[in-house]
Amino acid sequence: MESFVKLILNLDSSQGVNQKTQYLIDYFQNCSPSDGIWALTLLAGKKKERGISTKILKSTALQMLDFPTWLFEESYSVVGDLAETIAKILPVNPSFNSFSKSLACCMQEIIALKVKSDIEKEDFLKENWLAMNYEQRLVWNKLLTGGFRTGVSIGILSKALAKVYSMTLSQVQFALSGSWDPTQTDLASLMQSNAQSDFSKPYPFCLAHTFQPFDSNINLEDFQVEWKLDGIRAQLIKRENQIFIWSRGQEIITERFPELISDANSLPNGVVLDGEIVAWDKEEQKPQPFIQLQKRINKQKPSNALLFNVPVCFVAYDILEVNSTDLRDTNLVQRMIELKKIIQLGGVEKILKSQQFVLKNIQDLENLRAQSYTHAMEGLMLKHKQMPYASGRKAGVWYKWKCEPKTIDAVLIYAQGGHGKRANLYSDFTFAIKQGDSLLTVAKAYSGLTNKELEEINKFIKSNTIQKFGPVKSVKPELVFEIGFEAIYPSTRHKIGFALRFPRILRWRKDKTVNDIDTIETLKMQM
Repeated sequence: MESFVKLILNLDSSQGVNQKTQYLIDYFQNCSPSDGIWALTLLAGKKKERGISTKILKSTALQMLDFPTWLFEESYSVVGDLAETIAKILPVNPSFNSFSKSLACCMQEIIALKVKSDIEKEDFLKENWLAMNYEQRLVWNKLLTGGFRTGVSIGILSKALAKVYSMTLSQVQFALSGSWDPTQTDLASLMQSNAQSDFSKPYPFCLAHTFQPFDSNINLEDFQVEWKLDGIRAQLIKRENQIFIWSRGQEIITERFPELISDANSLPNGVVLDGEIVAWDKEEQKPQPFIQLQKRINKQKPSNALLFNVPVCFVAYDILEVNSTDLRDTNLVQRMIELKKIIQLGGVEKILKSQQFVLKNIQDLENLRAQSYTHAMEGLMLKHKQMPYASGRKAGVWYKWKCEPKTIDAVLIYAQGGHGKRANLYSDFTFAIKQGDSLLTVAKAYSGLTNKELEEINKFIKSNTIQKFGPVKSVKPELVFEIGFEAIYPSTRHKIGFALRFPRILRWRKDKTVNDIDTIETLKMQM
């Protein structure tokens, strides 16, 4: 545990990628395989079930303190992180010597808390807190809350592990793909895993850079142009007569789409397709809006009625494996030939090949992009014909050119404090538009403002607060912002009757007043 604490503190204080990578190399070269798998799990942001609630963490800490609840809450609001707040304010054990438990041991104890009583959990917290110094408490608290933010990407982790295990970056990224259970394996075993040892394993996804048409010198003839589909990015795998569907978020979602399993059984073994699951309009033979697919996303076993009302298709736009042979190092043109062969084998109705376009210039590209909303698409994809399939986001391979967002002008009515680096600022905002003479909440957003703008807005909030509701302040409706979003959907959960998809702040409209904001009528016109 001591070496893991040192690693976290070093990563947190380091800004350079090379330095972070070296810290990781030093740690993984010297840790035990059981500690290594837990360090990797935590740093990679893999979800783990919490064994103890925030409520018990707070109440137990308060039992050990000599000051009231309000002072704890004020301290928490200033620090902005519960793990750090508790680590800072708990009394120091004068007889502290050292905390010798391993990381794996700590995680096993934390997992075991799930079946413990509240009193047992409180005793467990007190005993461990008193056995630690500040740094150990801080990291241990983060093990309890899962709040690791060290600026370590999966790319940096992969680079470090490639050095430690003398593997290529591609081999490491494949080993890390899919899901793994740190209670059932160790780091050395995970690094040895492959499609033969785990035939459910997906490949790391290729990701796209944002296309900047007027800043780019690309030759359009070098690129394949496709629609940017609005669905669930996924890999469809058939190996050893078994079907697996993985989301880009490294989650197996096979059982949610039984109609795809049926079609995939007609594929030959040793095939991996990269594509998009979309809700499908059978009459128009085109994708439906994403709101339809949302009805199925969280249904582990969809009903027959849902399968009938919201049919799906898998639109394949790349092929990564054929006859159990990895195709990622071949260029896109060759992979498209293999994809076409697989789709044309027959027996598949719900696995389709994506449509490609031949365009001569940027103007043609702009004209096609302008049709995206009409076809229920997010925009366009540009993929270099001669490039291999990359792991992650690599310059020059794939580009995405999304449609311009829909917009409304709305007024700020509520503000809430942020966390972490923004703990001392109001940075989470709620906006409203007009319905007659009233204001109706339309969206929440927190991204899109500069630090200077945030400081200016915070001065306004402190001077123009109407009422306070816990951490939330209602403010005078004077500041107007342009809010961008992808789509508008009917919603019974919102008083206004609608929900905006991916709302974000585009700019502060200092040239407008509350009298200039949009109305519910103008919002409906964009549906």
